[in-house]
Amino acid sequence: MTAFLKSFLIIILFSFFILIGCGGDKKDQPQDMNEKESMSSDEQMKSDEYDISKMMGGDLLENKEPVPPVSFKVLMNYLPKEVAGLKAEKPRGESVQWDKWTHSTANVDFRSETDNQNVSVNIYDYAYISNLYLPYQMMFKMKFERESSEGYEKSTELNGMPTFEKWNEENKDNEVTVLVGKRFIVHVETDEMPEGSARKIAEGMDLNGLAGESSK
Repeated sequence: MTAFLKSFLIIILFSFFILIGCGGDKKDQPQDMNEKESMSSDEQMKSDEYDISKMMGGDLLENKEPVPPVSFKVLMNYLPKEVAGLKAEKPRGESVQWDKWTHSTANVDFRSETDNQNVSVNIYDYAYISNLYLPYQMMFKMKFERESSEGYEKSTELNGMPTFEKWNEENKDNEVTVLVGKRFIVHVETDEMPEGSARKIAEGMDLNGLAGESSK
């Protein structure tokens, strides 16, 4: 996860705990009042998640119950086979348990044998697990743009899909994150490569095909 996403995640987690803490201690309330107003921990969690989602513009992502993820073996089929003549390492995939839900990931890296150029491509199916989308909710929704002599960070689109791009001039680092089919997260990072290289790689992937994948 990039430093940018980590910063968002810290803000989100802080807001999340604030929302939980606002519930207060009900020990001093009458017993019948406690019984009427009390809710299960699951209900409280869903309420807190909904509040955060509204605050961050949650309508951008599908508001659905979590589902079984698309197999990482299927996601691996959408990884690029070659990139700019770089040597491809063995693609990887896995399923990850998140509480009672599961999500899947696929990844491939490319390395140059002569210089420091390298590429990392990741595909995530968070299968509508709302907590995992939180850092992306704000990133895609806020229409952010910042440019300086060091580079830029900005919200854009790729083939009509919400996208966030980042470029570091000094290190020649490029990142692009795409929300595919309001479900899948595609993240491409390049090092020591020209500006726009990460976007070009993402454009070369079959994102429309990926958007059409669903849980079996």
